[in-house]
Amino acid sequence: MQRLLAVLGFVSGMAAAGAAFAHPHVFVSGGADFGIDEQGRLERLHISWIYDEYASLYLLSYVSADLDGDQKLTEEEKERILSDQTNWPDEFAGDSYLFVSGEKRKLGKPVNADTRILKDGRVEVTFERILEKPFRPGAGGDPAAVVKVYDPTFYYAYETDAPKIVGADPKGCVAEHKPYDPNAPGLAALRTQLALIPRDENPEQPDVGALFADELLLACG
Repeated sequence: MQRLLAVLGFVSGMAAAGAAFAHPHVFVSGGADFGIDEQGRLERLHISWIYDEYASLYLLSYVSADLDGDQKLTEEEKERILSDQTNWPDEFAGDSYLFVSGEKRKLGKPVNADTRILKDGRVEVTFERILEKPFRPGAGGDPAAVVKVYDPTFYYAYETDAPKIVGADPKGCVAEHKPYDPNAPGLAALRTQLALIPRDENPEQPDVGALFADELLLACG
């Protein structure tokens, strides 16, 4: 999986232009939608990564895709992008996390992946992550499902859209988007501190990216 190596190269290019500092380095929009199975259980997450313009340009150059600039990808180019983006080592958690009662639930590695170039030139990568144990969140007193999309080291900053419910009939299920509070005590000061960290260093605080992550919630009656 070359995704992190690609970003390091991208960041090095930024440093040469005078941006040796500043976390985060790469900005990603998109998020996670909730996939419901025929039994009304949460079965999978539908993940979307839409890279910012600079990261998109670097990624396309890195894998030698869309060299003619027509924003159309051949199947071979798609395969190169998806190989770079979805062949993850075991230690990479995928920047998407499912919590139930504050505890993480296991998610599978990417399946059904696809990619395209949007009209504005940004690269979108989509895939699904299947739950190890499907369940109906919020039913019978069970807690709701909470998804957070973030990079623990905050090299990547994720901006998530309101989640949708897809798949089988979602009757009785409600999805909610709860943005993080940028005015939470100490958060603005922390972000200022993170911006001063050199590009080749990680924050000392573990899982710091979670503090800047929106919550995507699903509850079913």
